[in-house]
Amino acid sequence: MDVVFSKGLKKAFRSIEGFFQRCIVIAVLLCAVTAYAQDALSEDLVLQNGHISITFAHADRFLMKSLCIDGHQLLPEKGSSAHPWQLTYRGTLGENPVLTPRFATYRGATRQDHSLLFRWDVQLTDTVCPVEMRVTLEPQSELPEWSIRAELPPGWMVTHLEFPRVTVRRASDTKAILSAGYGVEYAVGPYATLQSRYPSCTGTMQLVLLHNSRGALYYATEDGDASDKLFAVMASGDEVTLSTRVAAAYDWSGNGEFALPWSTVLGFTANGWQEAVERWYRPFTFTTVWGAKTVTERADLVGWMKDADLWLRPMGVAEEITTGLDVALDYFGKDVGIHWYNWQHHPFDTKYPEYFPCKEGFEAMVSHAQRKGARVTPYINGRLWDPNTASYKEMQGEEASCRKPDGTLYTEIYGSKVLNTVTCPSHPTWQNIIKGLGDRLIQEVKTDGLYIDQVGAAPSEPCYAAHHPHAPGGGSWWHYAYRELIQAMRAKYGGAGKALTTEENAECYIDLFDMMLIVNTPHAAHQKMVPLFPLVYSDRAIYSGYSYIPRDMKNGVIDFLTARSLLWGSQLGWVEPDRVMLEEYAEEAAFLKALTLFRKQHRDLFVGGRFLGELTLSGEIPRKHVPGYETTPVVLGAEWQSGAGNPCYLLVNMDSVPHRVTLPNGQEITVGERGVIRHL
Repeated sequence: MDVVFSKGLKKAFRSIEGFFQRCIVIAVLLCAVTAYAQDALSEDLVLQNGHISITFAHADRFLMKSLCIDGHQLLPEKGSSAHPWQLTYRGTLGENPVLTPRFATYRGATRQDHSLLFRWDVQLTDTVCPVEMRVTLEPQSELPEWSIRAELPPGWMVTHLEFPRVTVRRASDTKAILSAGYGVEYAVGPYATLQSRYPSCTGTMQLVLLHNSRGALYYATEDGDASDKLFAVMASGDEVTLSTRVAAAYDWSGNGEFALPWSTVLGFTANGWQEAVERWYRPFTFTTVWGAKTVTERADLVGWMKDADLWLRPMGVAEEITTGLDVALDYFGKDVGIHWYNWQHHPFDTKYPEYFPCKEGFEAMVSHAQRKGARVTPYINGRLWDPNTASYKEMQGEEASCRKPDGTLYTEIYGSKVLNTVTCPSHPTWQNIIKGLGDRLIQEVKTDGLYIDQVGAAPSEPCYAAHHPHAPGGGSWWHYAYRELIQAMRAKYGGAGKALTTEENAECYIDLFDMMLIVNTPHAAHQKMVPLFPLVYSDRAIYSGYSYIPRDMKNGVIDFLTARSLLWGSQLGWVEPDRVMLEEYAEEAAFLKALTLFRKQHRDLFVGGRFLGELTLSGEIPRKHVPGYETTPVVLGAEWQSGAGNPCYLLVNMDSVPHRVTLPNGQEITVGERGVIRHL
């Protein structure tokens, strides 16, 4: 029997049929989305551009599987499994947990524009507080960036951290370069541990370099505020872990959040460590307050400092010392700078800051040296206060001293075997003391400035004194406190031609001083000095010295120090005048004088010019062992660019006979005995 449907029923069935079709389509789409989501969860997370590819495992734990830059795989075969962060917290009840991802719940990563945001949840109180690490790779960037933040319960803070921690491959020929003094290269064996404290003479710049025959790895923080930090290199077998350890400033935590106020970057170039420095670190420094201006652009730079091609270092005012100084000034001529030590009435490194009265005869000798065309900058210490002095008791020096978290004082002992406390540079009492010493030396003794020891050399210390005018902890306040002090002194004396100098070359103080003395770079059989600092800052800093000069200046030591000083752009000398003028060192004094005169004639290189690197010379060049330093060719060279942009080669022959050498451009040239030349 035929079933006949009415028009209304037919219409109803068509509607039902369409509904089921739509349901089938939706179901298929839902299955597809679910399948896609399941596949996505099993896929790796990748950041990449034309140069770099970084792969992270999409799993229940954090793992950086691959870091490939321009075809070079930098990570171990198993990836970088090191925990990427460690945070030390302080709670309202005194809780003090030290947490790593092991004590957190990993929540994976989300993509945000050109970043991956990794999250871990930590249980601090009743509240779950996320820790978030961001890895960013911009489309045109050669340097991926790492940053970190953490949420906090009310009243909590982060007091210390280690971040980031990145593990890379270690080849058998891997070496590390740290920014100690001029720069030092170390072999990185399977159990090597190296550290660099910034800002100080062991870490003048905020970077670490690893290099081998494949190329150079670049690790740096881009912190324009120069906060205290420690760079660590830790080898284990065929792996090396790089990290930065930080004592946090308490004001980095607030409003329920902690954030590290800078990013860390990584890079790699197959063309060696010097290219890495010039390509990435040098441009960063031009963005900072200390590195923005070249020497020739600095209007505040005292004029006579540009002409001081040689420095002498008298160690007291005894007759044989002043006589030696008098002879040396006659021998070397005008424009000599003098760092005068032991002029105060107490033994060296004792009774700081009680320097006055001067030793008898000092003021007269200062005047005598100036009449011969020399410039005098006496020594004071800008950081230490002897707690056994009357001034410490009368001025309540303990109120100005840096305090550890437990309230005790940072105490240091040097060769004098006397206790010295580290003074907080932010405290008004200390700032007034240093200013007062400057006033007395410049106005009463009529010096040409002063040398303030330790500012550019000794490390900043986290200070937890609650009543000091800075946030407790580490951070950038130390750098800014010295900046406030030195700028006030420069404003008072700079226009009168009075120079301020300091020990060593921590980068954040470059623009505050007229000259920086560099003499503490480590050197030994397993350590090689390298020109890291000149590559970055030769056009923006005036510096003197190379290393402490040993008592025995024979065996080619002082010749080597003099040659390297010239080639790396340093003002020469820093020798004791009474010793260098002894008859037994006549040849060494003549070599020093010859290179001083050469430097005087070529200031277009050394004042506003730029060091471009050391030269690799070929030819039959003898080699000579310099005790305590290295075995070196007797002819050394460097490439420079003048302030006008003209390139040239500098060559120095330390030998007593001429040598013919072949330059990198294939030209042959003869360098005369104990001679120096500029080749265009």
